[in-house]
Amino acid sequence: MKQKSYLIIAFILTSVLVLSLCTQKESEEHKFEVPTPLKEKPTPTPTPVEQVVKKEEPIDGDCLNCHYNKDRTYVPQADVIAGHLDASDDCIYCHVEDASEKSNEQIVTDIHTLHGEIYNDCFTCHQTDISIKPHCGQCHAEDPLKSSNGDVFVIHTPRNVGCTGCHGDDFLRIHQHSKAFPEDFSFPE
Repeated sequence: MKQKSYLIIAFILTSVLVLSLCTQKESEEHKFEVPTPLKEKPTPTPTPVEQVVKKEEPIDGDCLNCHYNKDRTYVPQADVIAGHLDASDDCIYCHVEDASEKSNEQIVTDIHTLHGEIYNDCFTCHQTDISIKPHCGQCHAEDPLKSSNGDVFVIHTPRNVGCTGCHGDDFLRIHQHSKAFPEDFSFPE
């Protein structure tokens, strides 16, 4: 019986030893180490880059729900229509009174009269050669010192002139009769 007792005690001690080793191993596996703090990296100095000109967003939300919506590819998009991207030749139809009824010479005279009131010399617009025909977009933009290249959004949006400023708000005329401009608008269709 003494031998049985020794065997039971040996079994219990072995079991306790095995269990304590397993628990110790488990606690070592779940031991969390505190990471050593990383040295702060110096903030890099940004390389100077050319200033990016912000593209103006057109206004008049009702029109833009369809005409400035990349999900509606079947509808002409306002920001890619040629007449919107370079309208330099079309400025006269709003900015020269009765332009559609005037000859080119009369229009040029009106433009020279308007700009002559502001500038004292021809070279402000014509640069180095008086025979160069300047485009309005070479000078006129939101910032008069920056060119708009005739982009109607760059020119008109900051001045709160939107789609209806040129096209009017007659939905039927525009969409069903395919007449983009009102009758009293001098722009030739």
